[in-house]
Amino acid sequence: YVIDLVCRHERKEVRNAREATTDAEGYTGDIYCKDCGKVLSTGTLLAKLLGPGEEDTPSGDDTPSGDTKDDPAMPLSTKEKEQVATYVKDLGVSKKEATELLKFAKEGGFDKNVYLTTEAVVLTQTSDANFKGKSLARFWVIGKESTDHSITLKWNKVKDADGYIIYGNSCGANHPFQKLRTITRGKTLSYTLSDLEKATSYKYIVCAYKQIGEQRVTIAVSRTTHVTTTGGKFTNPKDVKVNKSSITLGKGQVTTLKASYGKVDKKGMLDIHRGICFESSDKKIATVTSKGVVKGIKKGTCTIYVYAQNGVYKKIKVTVK
Repeated sequence: YVIDLVCRHERKEVRNAREATTDAEGYTGDIYCKDCGKVLSTGTLLAKLLGPGEEDTPSGDDTPSGDTKDDPAMPLSTKEKEQVATYVKDLGVSKKEATELLKFAKEGGFDKNVYLTTEAVVLTQTSDANFKGKSLARFWVIGKESTDHSITLKWNKVKDADGYIIYGNSCGANHPFQKLRTITRGKTLSYTLSDLEKATSYKYIVCAYKQIGEQRVTIAVSRTTHVTTTGGKFTNPKDVKVNKSSITLGKGQVTTLKASYGKVDKKGMLDIHRGICFESSDKKIATVTSKGVVKGIKKGTCTIYVYAQNGVYKKIKVTVK
C-alpha cells in the first residue's frame, strides 16, 4: 500500500519519502519536509516510493542540518513544533536555533510572533498597521527631539538585544521604508539621523535584534514613529495628557480614558499621521479600545499605555478586583 506524503505547510510533495510497508519492518520515526523542516508525522509511516535505487533511510539533505530532534529539555506541543518549522523556513535558522528562540520567547513572556518581523516585512510596510508581536511595554521608541535637519530617536534597552536596526523614510505610502542604520551594540539607546529635509515629516521603525548564528533575528519591534523636522509650520507633541493616572475596576466593568496632546513646541501645530493610541500590557487582565474604553477581564494588575505618533506616552495603572 503506497500513499503520497504531502507537507501541509507548503503543499509540496515531500522528497525524503520511504518505501511503504504495513508490517513490523515499517519505518518508525520522524519525517521532515525538505522545504520547511516541519515534522510531518511520527510513528509507523507510509510514504511514496521514489523509485529504484532509492534508500529506505533519509539522506543528510532531507533533514534539518544537525538537528533531527527537539531540545529534550523543552518538550514541544504540536503547535509549538509548527511554530519552530515556521522559524526554520522564514528566518533561515536551524531547527535547534528555532527551538531556542521559542524557549526564549516563553521564558521572556513576550509574543513569539515578533521574530517574524524580518527585514523583508519591514521594507514592504506601507501603513501604521501593527507588526506581529509589537508591545509598547517591551519596546518603545520616542522621537521628540528635532532640528531643521536632524531627528534624534531614543529607546529603552531590550534584554538580550545584541543591537538595533533603524528603518525609515519621509512620510507617505509612496515612500517605502529603507534600512538606514544597523547599531551593533546592545547598550546604544539613541541615534541622531542627520542631513534631513527642513520642515518635513519622517516615519521610523526600530527593531531590536539577537544574533542567532549568521542571522539577526528581531526580538522586539516598535510601532511606526512619526517625527517632524523644525523650520516650518508643524511641530511634535512633547507629551500626552490623560484624565486618570490609575483605574480600579471589577470584572466586566468599564471606564473611558480621555486623552489629549500636552505640550508642543512654540508653533503648536501638529502634522497628524495617527491619532492618540491605547494599548494594554496584558489583555487577559484588562482590554482597551481605540476610543480609550477600558474593561476589566479578570483579577490582577496591568498597564494601559496612551501614546502619540512620535512615541511620547503616559502609563495608567489598572487594577481589576
